[in-house]
Amino acid sequence: MRRILVGLFAGVIAAALGSGAMPVAASGGSQTIVGIAASNPDFSTLVSAVSCTGLVPTLNGTDRYTVFAPTNEAFAKLGLSSANVCFLPKATLTNILLYHVTEGTRLAKSVVPKAGHRSRTIETLLDDQSFKVNSNGTITTSSGGTSQIVAANIVASNGVIHVIDALLMPSADGNQDDN
Repeated sequence: MRRILVGLFAGVIAAALGSGAMPVAASGGSQTIVGIAASNPDFSTLVSAVSCTGLVPTLNGTDRYTVFAPTNEAFAKLGLSSANVCFLPKATLTNILLYHVTEGTRLAKSVVPKAGHRSRTIETLLDDQSFKVNSNGTITTSSGGTSQIVAANIVASNGVIHVIDALLMPSADGNQDDN
């Protein structure tokens, strides 16, 4: 069963990154968020970052989270890899990672609004920080950055993963805009 899930996940990621579309994946959810990420080489930088910040127990536990998971390519856009991501200051890296997580299991239908509707604000685990998601799956941060959800609804035993193509950077001052 594990090989089937890993294969399904890898296939969805490959298809998503190749097509630019936002496919929806579903799995049996037998692995935790960390287990799914660790079983896919496209997330080795994310797994390294989660490990060196000490967030593995949180994302491996029973509390439910939704993770907007950047791929290795997303980290590479900022010159980061599994070999150097842990050289960032721990507090900075922790804040970046917490900005990619929200409480609860939020499937795509509760994250991405229907066409013609206003963007949805996603409150993150980073205090007083949020980002917006519009109807085509584009994420906009208060610091002006953007990312695209390239695969959605990868269900884990303790939440869900939505794959994104760029690292989300929180606002340095914690202020949010009201757009």
